[in-house]
Amino acid sequence: MIIGIPKEIKAGEGRVSLTPANVEDLVQMGHNVNIEHEAGKIAGFSDAEYFKAGGKIIDSKKKTYSESEIVVKVKDPFAEEFNYFNPGPILFSFLHLAANKELTRTFVNGKSITLAFESVELENGQLPILIPMSEVAGRIGAIVGSNLLSIKNKGSGVLLGGSSGVHPGYVVILGGGTAG
Repeated sequence: MIIGIPKEIKAGEGRVSLTPANVEDLVQMGHNVNIEHEAGKIAGFSDAEYFKAGGKIIDSKKKTYSESEIVVKVKDPFAEEFNYFNPGPILFSFLHLAANKELTRTFVNGKSITLAFESVELENGQLPILIPMSEVAGRIGAIVGSNLLSIKNKGSGVLLGGSSGVHPGYVVILGGGTAG
């Protein structure tokens, strides 16, 4: 199978769907892996690392999709990527279809096959892909929230962890999971 790894285009998204170690494992199993140029850069993985792992570096997003049988992404596709799927490669990604009517229509009306990370469920009901990502998001959410409390970000200056002679700040987190 030919697997494609496109560079994520959502602002602030630095994750990449597969690491060079993942690519090496897939290549050893007989698969080919296409990686869009600089797909792993923000996550700290160079094109050279992917190439050394056996991946093929592709110079455009369009070619990454068109030359792959399955595409593995982190985030749901943006409108500019919709044309790559009808028909096109199988897409394996977080899709969040309930929140994106346009994307849902694209997949319902098209001829593409999609697999949503958030829907992968084990027999015992656990969500093996969603749970670790939610844990990371929860931890990052607490860090971001703490940063937003700083005076430089026009916050109240509360230090959540406290300090010698200073009581720690208290916050209310609405939600469930790792952060709430």
